[in-house]
Amino acid sequence: GFDYRLGMVVVIGVSTIYTLFGGMRAVVGTDFIQSLLIMVLLLVVAALAYMRFPSSEVHQALIASHPQRLNLLLPAGLLIAWNSALFSMGEVFHSNIWWSRVFASRRNVVFRSFVLGGLGWMTIPIVTGSIGLLALASKLEVPQVNMVFPVMTAQLLGAGGAALVFIVVFASLTSTLDSLLASTADLLAEDVFLKLFKPEASDRELKLATQWMVVLLGGLTLLLSWPRLDSLASVLFFTGALVASTVWPVACGLYWPTASRSGAIAAMLAGTACGLAAYWLIAPYCAAVLSAAVSAVVMIVASRFWPAEFRWSQLQEEA
Repeated sequence: GFDYRLGMVVVIGVSTIYTLFGGMRAVVGTDFIQSLLIMVLLLVVAALAYMRFPSSEVHQALIASHPQRLNLLLPAGLLIAWNSALFSMGEVFHSNIWWSRVFASRRNVVFRSFVLGGLGWMTIPIVTGSIGLLALASKLEVPQVNMVFPVMTAQLLGAGGAALVFIVVFASLTSTLDSLLASTADLLAEDVFLKLFKPEASDRELKLATQWMVVLLGGLTLLLSWPRLDSLASVLFFTGALVASTVWPVACGLYWPTASRSGAIAAMLAGTACGLAAYWLIAPYCAAVLSAAVSAVVMIVASRFWPAEFRWSQLQEEA
């Protein structure tokens, strides 16, 4: 296979280049194509896998070797399910990836696109979970938990499967990275460069600053990912503690007129601290659950006893 560092250079380099020159239009367009590609290829691999290993055989093998994995009330499974759900909600609530797309979209398509996109993407955990069950039933040796799909595809399809895996992994990584580059660069250019350093900047200067931010963020991403400290699954569980702590503060801030600003900050800090403690001391897959629970309690209590009136007009900017 590819050397890890070579793969990082290619993925980050390609994402940085087309984000730099194409901006949000290129990011949204490529994300749509890449998402469809990922969903189609996953469905193809799952269909081929179950044609080779019928579901009845998979079920019998799981009953014999892993009966607990068929229990829908398995505690570890429920924790992972809630962890994933809270992480996903936190991503949508707190990340500038989604807010920037809302602002760039027409009002009449925002709600419909988010609902349809969410329903479409729900097929991914269902399909990957079914492939994981098949891997258990066939006693497939998987080095890491996030390598089930690549190993299964390579076993089923040989060299062609390896090519499919490369396409899916490349598409998923670039789809995530280009969105992060565009949204973070936009956030830094608008809220740091324009608001703090150069309020009188022209549109051309702001665009140039955004492009520089994209390049710098791409370089920083490459630098941080170079050592290969852990697996992608571990990184997602770790960041789940940070992301889930934002769900209730943002939701309360949107819908509760007297939500406390100080309470929101305290809720995110407390939720993050408890979630990270749970990650290290209990289990990685319960980090987001505990983080969201603590954050909710702190936010509700603070807003109930120390309310703070907020008016949306305070955020109104002069044209």
